[in-house]
Amino acid sequence: MKVNKIQRVSIGVCLLGLMTMLVSCGGAAFLDIFNPDFVADTGLKPDANGQVTPNLQEYLWLKVTNQTNFPAQIRVAIKRAETGEEFFETSLMGNQTIGKLIEGCNSETNPVLNLYIPNLGEVGTGEDPMVVPVAQALVMVNGVPVIIPESQLPGVLSVRTDFECGDTVEFVIHNSFSDADRFRISALIYDGNTEPTESE
Repeated sequence: MKVNKIQRVSIGVCLLGLMTMLVSCGGAAFLDIFNPDFVADTGLKPDANGQVTPNLQEYLWLKVTNQTNFPAQIRVAIKRAETGEEFFETSLMGNQTIGKLIEGCNSETNPVLNLYIPNLGEVGTGEDPMVVPVAQALVMVNGVPVIIPESQLPGVLSVRTDFECGDTVEFVIHNSFSDADRFRISALIYDGNTEPTESE
């Protein structure tokens, strides 16, 4: 189908009018569509420090931040209603933040139920295996892995109790309050326009 000159001009004027309308509405809609921080947190850019929350109930931001000066590794379990656990596993450099956008948080059939840092696993055999009481998270200090004990974790964070879909949940690896040579993980919950709250 051929597009004549008048049709091209009409399309151009319509697009210009749409852009003008977006900018004139306080610029909010325009900035939401092209917000570089939103793109950063989706993983399309390496920097995930910008946008605090998508404020959209179908999404959940999951962030991990390494506040130490050493490389770290962390695994976060994402428990849903029907499927088995999903895992967000990543390595971080010192003072690095990485974000992941979790879709379908408020799905009618398979919503997100909770987030937590799982233990390393079970050891032993028989009917009563022993769970290793350390997290699937560690900090590499001079090439030696310092594994974070279960007692230094924030525990299980549940939807509607600790956070809501549309929020940001950030797990932060930092030095222990009681022992400078050890590490712990805290969880910060951002609900949009308010200050973060810490869940421990």
